[in-house]
Amino acid sequence: MGVGFGAGYFLATPAAQLALGIVSTVLLLLLAALFLRGAAKAYRHARRAEAPAARTAGQGYPLGLGMALASPWNIAFWLAVLGRPETAQLGAGGAIVIATAVIAGTLSWCIILCSAVALLRLRFEGDWWQVVAMGATGLLMLAFAILNLVRLAGF
Repeated sequence: MGVGFGAGYFLATPAAQLALGIVSTVLLLLLAALFLRGAAKAYRHARRAEAPAARTAGQGYPLGLGMALASPWNIAFWLAVLGRPETAQLGAGGAIVIATAVIAGTLSWCIILCSAVALLRLRFEGDWWQVVAMGATGLLMLAFAILNLVRLAGF
């Protein structure tokens, strides 16, 4: 309820944005390290022609859900979007419509992205899929962390 009454103004302060930026960068660096370490492990397995340990489909879900719910940028996003003066003037109904639209857009993007990943996985099935997928994800997280550091350096 506090979100609808302007909690986004608090997160618009330079100190809050700096703190969120630092936390976000640390999380991105940790993720990059985890994915790159996983890619290195998968590479060693692929070179020895051993299949990496099988993962169940549900293993990544709790991690992804926890990160999405605890992400400082995710929290800041919802506080900033729903705490805007224009949104507060719309009342609770307007906030619900905006939240529903954002969630619908997110779900549609997740369906598109998951479908693309599933199709690529079928095309590139094998030991090297883990190496490519985890390595690319680790490098992407590292690039995001570097971009975040550059942005924070200009803060």
